[in-house]
Amino acid sequence: MTSVYRSRSRATAPYPPVIHQSNVYTPCTTMVPALVDLPGVSWFQDVESTFDYVTVNYWSLKRAGVNLPMNPFTSVKSKYQPFGSSSYTFTAVVADTPCNQKVTFSRTGNVLARYVWPDKPVWLALIPTNQYDALVAEVTTKALASRGQGKTNLIESLAELDKSYRMFGTPFENVIKFIHDFRRNARRRKGFSRVSANSRDFIQFASSEWLRFRYGISPLISDIKAVLKALETGWEKSPSNHTSRSVGSAQAVYSVSSSLTSGGQRFDYQVKAFHTMECRVKYVDSYKVTPYNHLGLTFVNVVGVAWELTHFSFVVDWFVNVGDLIYANIPRVNLVEVSQSRGIKEVKDQLLIPLGMVNLNTVDWVLTGGIGDGVHMSQTTIQRNQPGSSAALVIKNDFHLDDYIRATDAIAIINQLLHTIGFSR
Repeated sequence: MTSVYRSRSRATAPYPPVIHQSNVYTPCTTMVPALVDLPGVSWFQDVESTFDYVTVNYWSLKRAGVNLPMNPFTSVKSKYQPFGSSSYTFTAVVADTPCNQKVTFSRTGNVLARYVWPDKPVWLALIPTNQYDALVAEVTTKALASRGQGKTNLIESLAELDKSYRMFGTPFENVIKFIHDFRRNARRRKGFSRVSANSRDFIQFASSEWLRFRYGISPLISDIKAVLKALETGWEKSPSNHTSRSVGSAQAVYSVSSSLTSGGQRFDYQVKAFHTMECRVKYVDSYKVTPYNHLGLTFVNVVGVAWELTHFSFVVDWFVNVGDLIYANIPRVNLVEVSQSRGIKEVKDQLLIPLGMVNLNTVDWVLTGGIGDGVHMSQTTIQRNQPGSSAALVIKNDFHLDDYIRATDAIAIINQLLHTIGFSR
């Protein structure tokens, strides 16, 4: 197969930010009023560039059943757009015209675009390179780890069968213990001491039952649903394509106030920048789906069960992708790779916002009015390529502790640990 590189670009007509200046000498007859344009450097308002590779005879090969790889593709779209308008006037303090009149200069137009950013500004890459690379590696590793995985991991459930059996007896013990502690506190404590003891016992009881539901009852219900689904689906007669996906995102915000002095005036402004990225990775494999696949009764899960049974391994996986790395590196002997692709979308938005205008030469001039215009810049970059098959160990980009379920899990686990070591008593 032969691929040909090509590039394409287009842009709208350049736009020069202009300030209109009016010089007024009324009623001096020897001085003629003047209207002067003060254009700045021309900007491209809309720019688009595309770079990619095209496979020769693509559709003929596709119809022939050839598995074609994802060719590299990059698209960059940029927009530069002034918004609003400024209007201000300088009036001379001292009359110095031949008619002994005070001259007035009035200006309107795109002041910030003309003075502050006379050329296209630098795009701020707010997401650090190491965070960018780590997110791409995290998403790729997660997609690799999910290849060929079923609806549940029944091997892990079978390995923890003894824990599941004991789980159904302890709720009643916990209820009895909670009632006993509540009555004991009523006999032995009074006032705030009783309220504090009862609150502590209730939190301990609630956190214990929450963890039982999240990591005992809920997985058991999922296992039952997966078994019913596997029995309903049955066996595939021939291999078919199955897709494994993963997605991750990151964002950063930047804000700074600054100023620019030009002549006898100072322009105060604020720069706000937003940078977001989203990474999507997809692997397509061909294999026959059986009930064993649906239930997770596979070689991959046999190898990975040791990590799943490690105490608090799921907590480690909140912060570091240890589990994904282990599963990603286990061979899939029954999978035939059909295709793989990775897409990364970045959006950068930058705003130049006016804050105010200061007259630095109050001896000679009186300032009225101010600045009210700004600049909006946006750039969207889309990249598509092949992620490869390399997994990496990274600290996760988002711990998801802002999610109320994850946060509740974390609080319940910390409470259980403190109670275990006797800190809560």
